[in-house]
Order: sequence, then C-alpha cells, then structure tokens
Amino acid sequence: VVVGASTTASGALHAFAWDPTSAEMLDLGALSGDTQSEARAINDNGQVAGRSFGAGVDHAVLWTVTFQHNAAPTAARRRSSTRSR
Repeated sequence: VVVGASTTASGALHAFAWDPTSAEMLDLGALSGDTQSEARAINDNGQVAGRSFGAGVDHAVLWTVTFQHNAAPTAARRRSSTRSR
C-alpha cells in the first residue's frame, strides 16, 4: 500500500492510501473543522500516520486502512495530538 497526499477536484490537499493489487485509491479525508490532510507513513498493520490541518492548527492523525478485495475500502481515523503552527 502506498500513502501520500493528492489534490482533490475542489483543490484541497487530502491524504490517500492506494492499493497496487486492486488499484483502489482511498481518500482519507480531513478531521472535522480541518480542510486538508496528508499521509506520511504506513506500518504493517495498516496504520497510516499523518496530519490534518486548517485554520492555523495541525492535528496528528492515525488512520487505520483496510483494503478488502472485491469490497469497498474503509478507513477509520482518530486524532492523537494538536499543535499550533
């Protein structure tokens, strides 16, 4: 699985996860109140570390991504910390 950030159709930067086996790309979105996000790393358990940001505040985020072939991919997210820019 590959993670990173991509520009959405509306021009926002959003974190994504891409599964090369199924060629599925999952928009991980941003936390409520934030407008942008980016994914920085993924571990063997499918946990994606990244950040969600907007309005001058960064939030550390840990998404859990599961790709089930022949089913829609899912992502759970939780905020783990906050820091001002």
